[in-house]
Amino acid sequence: MSDAQRTLSGNMEITLNLTQARGIKVTGYIYSDDTPDEINKRIDTFQRCLDRQAVAVDIVTKEAQIEAHQAGLENGAQHYQNLISEKQAKGKLNSQQKAQLERYDADVRGVQLQISSLQSAIARAKAKLAE
Repeated sequence: MSDAQRTLSGNMEITLNLTQARGIKVTGYIYSDDTPDEINKRIDTFQRCLDRQAVAVDIVTKEAQIEAHQAGLENGAQHYQNLISEKQAKGKLNSQQKAQLERYDADVRGVQLQISSLQSAIARAKAKLAE
C-alpha cells in the first residue's frame, strides 16, 4: 500500500500514573496497513519506555523514604536520651516511658532493616535502568 493509500484507522494510548500529581501518557496511531504484530511491537516499545520511567520515580520515592527513616532514627535517639536523662533525674519513669525504653533497640533494628531493604531495592532499580 502506498503512503497515499495509507489511512489512519485508530489510535492507542498508554498512561502511567507516577504520583498522585504526575503521570505520563503515550499516544500512538494505528494505520490501515499495520499488522497485529506491528501494533504489538509498537505497544511493547511504549510500555518499556513507561516502565523505565516508573522505575526512575520509584528510586526517588525510596530515597525519600530512607531520608524519612533516618530522620526518624535521629528523633528516636534524641527521645531515648531524653528518657534516660529523665530516669536519672527522677529515678523512675511511667509505664509508657519504660515501654519506650525497652522497645528502643528493637525499633531501631526494625528501621535499619527497612532502610537496608530500600537500599537493596534502589540498587536493583539502578541496575535495571543501566541495562
